Amino acid sequence: MTDGYFGPIDSTDIKTIKSWVSRGGCIITTSSGSNWAVRNEIVKEQIKDSKMDTLDIAYEKVRTTRGAQQIGGSIFELALDTTHPIAFGYKKMIPVFRNNEYFYELSIADAANVGRYTEAPLLSGYISDRLLANMKNTAAIIARKVNGGYAVLFADNPHFRHFGMVQMVYY
Repeated sequence: MTDGYFGPIDSTDIKTIKSWVSRGGCIITTSSGSNWAVRNEIVKEQIKDSKMDTLDIAYEKVRTTRGAQQIGGSIFELALDTTHPIAFGYKKMIPVFRNNEYFYELSIADAANVGRYTEAPLLSGYISDRLLANMKNTAAIIARKVNGGYAVLFADNPHFRHFGMVQMVYY
């Protein structure tokens, strides 16, 4: 499941997906698709809350304060478990592009934390101090058994490159 809108998926559909995964299916999710899978208990993991309380902020500052708490597109360092098949062939430390505020606690399932953000993850770009503290040592890729099936959660979109010369040349 990719990043997107999941409104049309009702409780019957969710039960069907849960059953399919439990009976041996493999669900792979990215970005908000991962949040959807966790919130609907397709896989039992923990979302780390990154919401900011704006109750005590003056009206004129709410928009800029909230805006500063968004990751518009920055590059972060990820530590990979290169013994896991998903990370096979990669270096132990890789840069990844990120443009969302979805964070996941490290999984307690055996060998499930394929990728995690490092203690000092920011390589390039902007992130608020509050979000940076929230991101440190959180899971970026979780791959684990779900009964008879499997779930792979990516906190980010592994296909998304956002910026690059190709866009400048062809568009």
